[in-house]
Amino acid sequence: RADILEAPPGYLPLLHDLPTASGKGREGMERAVRAALKTVADVKDPIRQSYLVAEASELFHLEGKILHGEIARLTRSNRGMEPHPAAGDPDGDAGDAAPQAQRDRLGVDTEAIEAQMLTHALADVSGKAAEELLQLLADQKMSDGTGMVLKDELSAWQDARRGGEVAPPTDFIQSRWHEHDAAYRRYVTDLLTAHEGDDSADHLQIVRDCQHRLESDRERRRLSEALRTRPGREGD
Repeated sequence: RADILEAPPGYLPLLHDLPTASGKGREGMERAVRAALKTVADVKDPIRQSYLVAEASELFHLEGKILHGEIARLTRSNRGMEPHPAAGDPDGDAGDAAPQAQRDRLGVDTEAIEAQMLTHALADVSGKAAEELLQLLADQKMSDGTGMVLKDELSAWQDARRGGEVAPPTDFIQSRWHEHDAAYRRYVTDLLTAHEGDDSADHLQIVRDCQHRLESDRERRRLSEALRTRPGREGD
């Protein structure tokens, strides 16, 4: 989150130094750049953001226009991935304050982003977005238990497809949803209606962008934790 820049004044230099200190090399440096840009993209003050971009450009030896372009992309992505009330909270309640505070600290609402991935996996009648979701999340559990049930149902759809069935994911899911409880059916209904009537979206790319955002946030938190526990940190 942007407020991490308020604490150690050398946050960006520390990000730059961490891959070398940990022996991660070029790949680690690229991850550090992405983590830095994600944090800078969260800064609302355009003047402060511009100074931070200039600092990052000098530290990582990258052209400023490239960094500005990536930050603009991240900003657009953030605006397009606002949590949808229907997907994240079927009843529209505010939810428990503690989990919400935790999501705020982590920077993204993981459940909402995963729900968006599922929304577009269902909306793509070709099945490509669903296949991509299952590949990207093959070894991961969904944050929401009901979302995990739906992911398992998509896996069953994938198996049926490989066996010769060609029904779109939505048709397959709806044909089996009475095997599950009312909460699951409400969850699926909310996902389906969240995208109803919009046929222009690039479902496959949105699923990929959502996963990229989740991976970037996980990496940013990992780097932040590494910096927090780094020996000799100022203030220890």
